[in-house]
Amino acid sequence: MLLAKPPLNLFLYIALFIFSLFEHSYCAAQPLSYRFNKDFINNSKANMVCSVNNCLRKQYPFVIGRNHHLITDKYNHPYYEYEWLNGTIIYEGVLYPVGKLKFDIEADKLIYFMYTNQYEINSIALDEHFIKEFILKGAIFRYYSTLKNKKGKKQEEGYYEVVYDGKLKLLVRRKKEKVLDDNTEYLRYKSSISLFLLQNGIITHINSMSGLLKRLGVTKKQMSIAFADEGLVFNGFDYTLASNILRYYESNLKL
Repeated sequence: MLLAKPPLNLFLYIALFIFSLFEHSYCAAQPLSYRFNKDFINNSKANMVCSVNNCLRKQYPFVIGRNHHLITDKYNHPYYEYEWLNGTIIYEGVLYPVGKLKFDIEADKLIYFMYTNQYEINSIALDEHFIKEFILKGAIFRYYSTLKNKKGKKQEEGYYEVVYDGKLKLLVRRKKEKVLDDNTEYLRYKSSISLFLLQNGIITHINSMSGLLKRLGVTKKQMSIAFADEGLVFNGFDYTLASNILRYYESNLKL
């Protein structure tokens, strides 16, 4: 993948516009009519907006989507993180380091905060058909639309966090939905996480560590011996442990 160049300084166009007005005001040999001055200024503004718009298209080609309403309650929200985050967007094989991103888990949309060519503040829900992958706080999110289980039934499409990305893939599906809070009688966002193993094009829901081991065809004893020096404990479910197991499985056992 390629790394996108840093964005151009759009204020350069403003500076050029102001300079052109200054030059016109002081260098004219004869007084100009009000209408001529007005037309000149309007044409200069139009050219500047056009230049900025072209710059935006070149520097931010991934901005394809629609306006998105933001939730401003930092304690009750549908986002992966409430604060705007720096991240990376992968668009047509090019990596774009981008600031001001939010992942709306409820809507399953990546939100980009930007200024329009009219210098208005805007939040855009980027189209998942163009943004197939992005990275926030080191976590990789990838859009899957053709997942099927072993019975051939299509599974939910959307952004999955890729916890382990080898021949086998460990995927996390995050959800947030509004539920009635019995204590306050207000609607509050409730979070849930589901874990999946993607193997040979087949996705399987994993409920526990033993379920993962069973799916791989290995025993807890085998893994305990393999990871004895690392002191890993098979209690509950831990993404790091699961990733290490898949890495070991691919390297030493089956793949």
